[in-house]
Amino acid sequence: SKLSPPQEGWTLFGIWCGLIVLGLIQRFRYMHKAYGGTEESEHLKVLSRADANIALAHEQDAQHKMTLIDNWDLAARAAVFIMFAASPVLFKEVHAWFHFMTYDTTYSAVLIMWTMDRTIGKTTAAAWDALWGTILAFLFIFIISGFFPGGVHIPGDHGLPQGSHVWGIGMAYFLLTTLGMLHLNFPNGVRVWCLSYHMANMMYFLKPKAPDAPALFSENFEINVKGQGFGYIVITVLACSISIVAVSLPTPKSSHRAALDKVDETKREFCTLLRSLLRIYLKEFASDTQNVFTRVKMYRERVVVNLAEMDADISCAWWEHFDRGSYGDVRHMLGSHVEMSRKLVQCVAALESGLSSELGTESEKRYKLLEEIKQPLLTLESSMLKLFEEVTDGTKDGTVDEDEAQSMLQAVSTVEADMLKFSSSFRDACARLSDEKFSSRHEAFKDEYQVVFMILTMARDITNLANHLAKREPVERANAWQVFRGGVAGFFAGTMEASHQAFAKRNSISLLLCFFFGYVGNGSLIPPYTADIATNASLLLSNFVGSALQKNMGRVQGLVIGSVVGRVIHALLSMADCNGNAYGVSMVITLGIFTCISFYLFMSSETFGFTAYLFGGFGSMVILADCAATEDTEGAYLSITGATICIIIMAGVDLAMAPSAADDAAQAFFKFLREGREAVNALLDHAELPEGHNTAELSTDLDDTSRSAQEAQKAPSMVRKPFRLELFTALVSAGRSSNVSIETLSRAMLAQPDSRMSDATPSKYSGGISPVLEVFKACKSYPELVEAMQNVLLNCFLLVETSVQAGTSLEAIHASKDIKMDSDVAKGLLKQVVQEISQETGAKFKETMVPLDQCQDTALQVAVNEISMLIDRCRDMKQHSMTHV
Repeated sequence: SKLSPPQEGWTLFGIWCGLIVLGLIQRFRYMHKAYGGTEESEHLKVLSRADANIALAHEQDAQHKMTLIDNWDLAARAAVFIMFAASPVLFKEVHAWFHFMTYDTTYSAVLIMWTMDRTIGKTTAAAWDALWGTILAFLFIFIISGFFPGGVHIPGDHGLPQGSHVWGIGMAYFLLTTLGMLHLNFPNGVRVWCLSYHMANMMYFLKPKAPDAPALFSENFEINVKGQGFGYIVITVLACSISIVAVSLPTPKSSHRAALDKVDETKREFCTLLRSLLRIYLKEFASDTQNVFTRVKMYRERVVVNLAEMDADISCAWWEHFDRGSYGDVRHMLGSHVEMSRKLVQCVAALESGLSSELGTESEKRYKLLEEIKQPLLTLESSMLKLFEEVTDGTKDGTVDEDEAQSMLQAVSTVEADMLKFSSSFRDACARLSDEKFSSRHEAFKDEYQVVFMILTMARDITNLANHLAKREPVERANAWQVFRGGVAGFFAGTMEASHQAFAKRNSISLLLCFFFGYVGNGSLIPPYTADIATNASLLLSNFVGSALQKNMGRVQGLVIGSVVGRVIHALLSMADCNGNAYGVSMVITLGIFTCISFYLFMSSETFGFTAYLFGGFGSMVILADCAATEDTEGAYLSITGATICIIIMAGVDLAMAPSAADDAAQAFFKFLREGREAVNALLDHAELPEGHNTAELSTDLDDTSRSAQEAQKAPSMVRKPFRLELFTALVSAGRSSNVSIETLSRAMLAQPDSRMSDATPSKYSGGISPVLEVFKACKSYPELVEAMQNVLLNCFLLVETSVQAGTSLEAIHASKDIKMDSDVAKGLLKQVVQEISQETGAKFKETMVPLDQCQDTALQVAVNEISMLIDRCRDMKQHSMTHV
């Protein structure tokens, strides 16, 4: 039987509420469960336990398969729930009710597409941004309409609006609110949704209109539930709740669950990685060691990516449970795992650096050394990885009970004992195979010292976290006032940074030009008071860094083609009877297919994802427009023309004001060189990194350089010399090696003896912040070495800067002639320092019975080796700068 209009509305509302309840039930059912491995991943654990080469191959295959399934699953979910959001068109009275309330339902599909993400946490965060932005837009128009109901009215005798002060105040208010949204540190999602509504609201407010014009917004400080401004809030709540339900049903895609899953995954990956490297070190691969070593490095990069994804999941998990109950403790524990794992991966990178120098060597002394230390090393590997697995498992439930704490402490004792045994074996073997002189052992085993120092450092990091967890200290949580104060302060954080200022100025000019172009109009092309141009510009706001031309070409493809395709589909659907069921059913099904394909491309393609994102969003808005017997060709033309003008304005401003990707790449690498030089100088002078500096920031600079360089390669060269991607690729590679050396040097310079051991270091060197630095400073040639290193680093910077900024290849060659690096002088002084250390220390450190990571002799060996490697990296950068001119 046919439902009555009230029954239609209540039926849809009941289904909507039921879906929300089911979504919440599923979330609570699955929240504490990891996704778990497949049969293939279980098989992988056996095959790849000690071979990163096999592990990488299997995991790449498994990831491709799972990503494909996940992308289609998300696309299907998006399509099904967008079809549900469009279902009011099937119920004529419900659809008429939305019109009666002036609620614009064309935004429902784009809201779902642009807020839905891979997990509930990410989707909820995006939905909150959309809701917060919509509420801000409502408040903006609510306040100004409260003082001036209806806005500007019909012009008077002199061509000015009656009460021209209303226009002036309204325009000032528009400028204040718009510039405030762009210059304060709002999330970009909040900006997009707030300004897209705000542009249309203020265009209507500033448009001269008759006093009896219909009230679209709340006036006189009274909320009008039939107003368009309030309607956007209603549509946003409905659409965002549906997008959250979409990732919750039938099984929830949870950030918390993904993080729990990645705990086991990263645990297995690190164990595989370390075992593989130790097998390489112990010469257990019969042949093709170089290929295996390269694959191991690729596997480490995979671990880095997985840790970054896990960190993002941990952050977004807050939106799923708000740290209630034990979930806050679990998030804290998982964060500790990520922090420790990143330190371990840094050590692995330094371990690879030491191993890379040994792959081609066939030293008889080295083979004898490996024979003597092999068994103690394997014993240490077994105990430290067992502790690592135990510590990792202890982070998954957020608590460490008394039994777990005692088990961890017992395992820590075992690891520390194995560390000491291995250290003694290594120390004795080195002294026996060379002699007790520092210089002799450095010449014979400098790379071995680095390898074992990093192995012991990894073991120490694991035991430190185990000791921390065993204390069972409660997790400190921020109270409501601290959260509120931090949120308010966040609006102003970073607003004075150059990158934020550039973003705000560039987009302010673009938005204002689009708004005023639409307000004034352009003859018969664009009628006055057209808000679409500025609205489109608001929806296109992004923090994208890269080629301005490529970005705006993507905007053209997404916005214009999406609008055109949507218009064609809408016209074809409208050929049927608009009042019949055929139109409603065909429109809903077609919209589902259209959004499914668009959302899949958005999720699966890094290159075309942004274009598909715009294509699906703008196309769905057109498809959801009201059906008409004859297509509004004039409106279609105006829509496409407005979109094109919007992109032309934004592209012109971007090209005129935005720094080029080539400049971004150069400045990011120059920043790395400056901060790296400061870090090395501080380590050599004071044995500590400068305040606010760390190797993570240096790594970020290199990532920015690489990303901008890839974008710069895509941009056309109109006037300047073509961008040299090969130069920046080589420089970034050398920079990453330098960053590893800086991190290792800082660990070596800060190596401290265990206070429980009285013989940890001779008392002569135990008074300063760094006993290693005290030994260095006791060497006569050390001040000259420091000065030579400063010159090498400075001239390296000048050579790179000259080569990058030169307008021609010939200019680069001539300008570089007068820059002398004098790396040979620094190498010679370093050798002299090694001899002086031998004279200064004699065989005293042979008497030290401490693990190698706390032994000053080992730290000195590593520090000297890393200084030498830094000089070599500067030579590499010089060679790259002179080769790729």
